[in-house]
Amino acid sequence: MPLLERAKLYQDAWSRPCTKIAAELGISSSALKRICTEMDIPTPVTGYWTRVQCGKKVSKDPRPKVTKETRLTWDVDLENSKRQKTERVRKRKEVREVTEMVETKGLPVSTIAPDLDNLHPLVEATRTQLREGFSNKPWDQRKERKHFDARVFEGSLDRALLFLDAFARGVEALGLRFRCDLDDAEAAKPRREYGYYREQRPSPVCWVEASGERVAFVLKEKKKRVMFEDAVERRRKWQSTYEDVPSGVFEFTVDAGWGFKRTSTWKDGKIQRIESCLDQIVATVPLAGEFLQRERLRRAEDERRRKELEELRYRMDAIQRREDEAVEILLNQSENHRRATELRDFIEAARSLYFRDHGRSPEENSPADLWLRWAEHHAEDLDPLGEWFRPWNGEAFRQIAGLFPEP
Repeated sequence: MPLLERAKLYQDAWSRPCTKIAAELGISSSALKRICTEMDIPTPVTGYWTRVQCGKKVSKDPRPKVTKETRLTWDVDLENSKRQKTERVRKRKEVREVTEMVETKGLPVSTIAPDLDNLHPLVEATRTQLREGFSNKPWDQRKERKHFDARVFEGSLDRALLFLDAFARGVEALGLRFRCDLDDAEAAKPRREYGYYREQRPSPVCWVEASGERVAFVLKEKKKRVMFEDAVERRRKWQSTYEDVPSGVFEFTVDAGWGFKRTSTWKDGKIQRIESCLDQIVATVPLAGEFLQRERLRRAEDERRRKELEELRYRMDAIQRREDEAVEILLNQSENHRRATELRDFIEAARSLYFRDHGRSPEENSPADLWLRWAEHHAEDLDPLGEWFRPWNGEAFRQIAGLFPEP
């Protein structure tokens, strides 16, 4: 990041135009002037360099003295300047696209009505809804009616209604329609949220149905916080130190979800108002619907793939479990065969010991004969490779995928 020093920047600002200095730094001239203002550096007035070129006598404003609040250095954030430039280019591109769309497709230009006569029916319902709110009418006495989501103060009601009327007619001119929960009989039924033990009633607030998706919108008037300086006033307001009052600044938002790469919020500025962006706002609604549809399909595809992978993982785990069970049975059978073999060797050694001691085989039903027969029977039961048993016919081995070819 370039580091600007106050003394050097003052000399540069009065030795050549700020546009050249800003170009060398990679920022805009307005950004450079803001930096000069923050560092308490005076800059030439408009026409200064023209008088210099004409050879007229000009005077340079003196540099103010340094105070505790004066910044002596400034780190220029080039990345922020690039982002702001990219944002300005994107907004200009959006305005150009909307203009071309209106001209090429023959879309009607949205205009603000001169008065409140013949308002859109939903705007009329919104006016009634807001007036009930201004009159502090109890919630249980208010009628549920379809209306727009408008959060404005009483002094800005007329402007809000005219804007919403133009917006509603512009959206319907695109072939779109407004819907709410009350339109769907199933969605209009109250539902109980057991986690909170309260009944969730259907919302009468409208949204735009675009590309089969729900595109919500809201018009809000920003509040301005005013601090109370009078102690009597604070006591009257229950010891609150401030009060929110209307500011007259409107903000309109189209809820297109996270990841929408176009402008979705418009605010009143120092000069421009949201009424001048009405065509762009209306044109954004179908684009938001298309984006939400793509996102829904993408999420559905991701969910389908996740389920497929989960099912495949479950099958692989089941195959591995059957393989592990078969291996465990195999190892047990091998251990039992080894123990049976050792047991038979021990029996033969015992038989040889008896023959060596007595010079003959044990008599039938003698203790030695009974013990030898019992030991041989136990070895036969312990050995998995007995007369009638074949390990490859076991059910555990038949469940291993790919071990035996299908008949």
